[in-house]
Amino acid sequence: MVHNSVITDVEFNFEPLYNVFNTKKYYRVGEYQRGFSWGEEQFEQLFTDFHGSFEEAPSDTYLLGQIIICPTREYNNKIRNYVQQYDLIDGQQRSTSLLILFFCIRQVLSEYLSDENGNIDLSIVGDFWDELKTMTQLTMTDQQEAPRVKPAANGEEFLKAMLGGFTLPEPSNGTQRNITVAWEYFTEKIKKTFPATEQERLVAFTEYLMHKVYIVAVLVPEAARAVTIFQKVNNRGLALDESDLIKSFLFLRANPDEFNSYSKSWDAASGNIFNCRLKRTQSMEFLLKLMIGIRKGSSISTTRLYEEWQKMLDFPADNPEFYATSKFAKDLEDKSKCLQNITVGNYPNGTPGHLSIGRGIYELKAVQQHEIQLAGSHLLSESYDKLLAIIEDRTLLSLWSSELPQEFERVIHPWAQAVSNLDPAATLEEIQEASREAFSINSFEILFTKLESEIQNWDYNTQSHRQRIRYFLARIYHAAENQIDEVVSVSECMKTTRYRQGEVIEKGFDIDHILPESQAAHWRQNTRLNSELGSESRFEKKVHSIGNLILLHSRDNWTQGNELPWDGVKKQNLGQSKFVLNKFLVDEHYYGQLNERVKEPVATWRTHFNHQASQWDEESIDVRRKMYLSILKEEFSRNLIF
Repeated sequence: MVHNSVITDVEFNFEPLYNVFNTKKYYRVGEYQRGFSWGEEQFEQLFTDFHGSFEEAPSDTYLLGQIIICPTREYNNKIRNYVQQYDLIDGQQRSTSLLILFFCIRQVLSEYLSDENGNIDLSIVGDFWDELKTMTQLTMTDQQEAPRVKPAANGEEFLKAMLGGFTLPEPSNGTQRNITVAWEYFTEKIKKTFPATEQERLVAFTEYLMHKVYIVAVLVPEAARAVTIFQKVNNRGLALDESDLIKSFLFLRANPDEFNSYSKSWDAASGNIFNCRLKRTQSMEFLLKLMIGIRKGSSISTTRLYEEWQKMLDFPADNPEFYATSKFAKDLEDKSKCLQNITVGNYPNGTPGHLSIGRGIYELKAVQQHEIQLAGSHLLSESYDKLLAIIEDRTLLSLWSSELPQEFERVIHPWAQAVSNLDPAATLEEIQEASREAFSINSFEILFTKLESEIQNWDYNTQSHRQRIRYFLARIYHAAENQIDEVVSVSECMKTTRYRQGEVIEKGFDIDHILPESQAAHWRQNTRLNSELGSESRFEKKVHSIGNLILLHSRDNWTQGNELPWDGVKKQNLGQSKFVLNKFLVDEHYYGQLNERVKEPVATWRTHFNHQASQWDEESIDVRRKMYLSILKEEFSRNLIF
């Protein structure tokens, strides 16, 4: 039974779900809305509420809530008649979830009740089976079959594939992923709650949903009011994000002939963001925050994003902060693609990156620096490489010194703004000038002193430290090799040895302990060393510290086994190592066998750090750590001191 009442020009209809999803109705979600964003938490709440009410009072009416719709009619040439359609202003999340739930019930019942020929036992399902099929079948609209609910952000094809019994493609955005999650969740939940032995109970539950669960359908007569109304309401279970509000405001400012192009730009941006590498970067809020940071040169909290973007999109055209909606929509699509490319290690234009520059921030999964990278997306590749080298070292300096994120952020925004104003073919000097002012907040020396302190606590035995240690060593070894013109790329140093069934299928470099872990007892039994180290915990800290670690080719690592650092076999292997930093460890006997190009830096390091190759103790480990840091400081200075 339908009860109608009218208040001014708005109509309220109290309808069971079967009436909402019958053959005469088809719902389109406005392009100004967010995509389908419900997840397992909301699906769980919806199903639990339904099942609890069904078990407690199956004959009572259950009020689910409201949807806001605007009726429209379009002539369909194929069926030669008008098709009743509704713009779904509010209620997309709930309506899409309900449609998927009913479809999953239909599929489970088909599995339970079908004989070997695929025929349904109608004695169990009765007349309601045709009703259920009607609710969940594809309907004819605009000369093509379509799902009864058309979600925003390209969700229609996914629902169409589901209802049509086709294989779902791989998701390309959040809406499509969430539709897949809903399908999987509801199917599993239905089977768990109503196993095959309780098929009649599932039929009763389905009839309850169709005829006892009601929705208030609020009909708004004018489509022009849709966006305004949408901005004033939130969906049950999931409040509108700042990006949702910005999207709706964009369409509020758009002319009707701009809707289609704006929709395509937003959907493209959403898909690009979905394909970013790290979860922290897979949100429109993240991109919108970067864009406004570049534009304003200052920090904006996520909760103020809508407020700030609304101002810029609504300013008079003669205001210097005015951002035309057409330009914003185009920039959003372009910048999202650049961001996607950047996060996977490519150039902003999509050209594959070699990762010889920027490898550290890629490996360490940093994200704050993306604002500067995005600001420099207009630069030519040569200029971008110069910028990226500076970004790489400043980001690593921040990460390794444990600089507070908010302090680094204060550096980033004005830096990004300055970079965005550079000429595409900017020189190194121009890039440095754009970066110079940003570095004045924290001096290089202060941060590097903090870095030196932090690195003393790095422990290779701690899983979370291993990747940063590996990149640190790769960077140091690369810099040392450059001193003798034996160029070994950072990427090469990062390659690990790969095995298959115990056989080496790709050679690489491993991290080796100068004093092997297996020699702990030997070290502790040594009277002098034991007195220095004092305890087992102190030994463990030292043996896994950066000063006791080297990069070693897998072949060398196999041949030296667990030799002690002062043993002849190990020293001979180190003297023959690919890396000059390993040759540094040999004594005078093997030093004489080194070529002249290698002797010079080795001699310099030995003299500077007063290294004695004939011993390996706690002091030796500290000496090597200081040597590493000296090389790193020289490297950082090259890019960060102008």
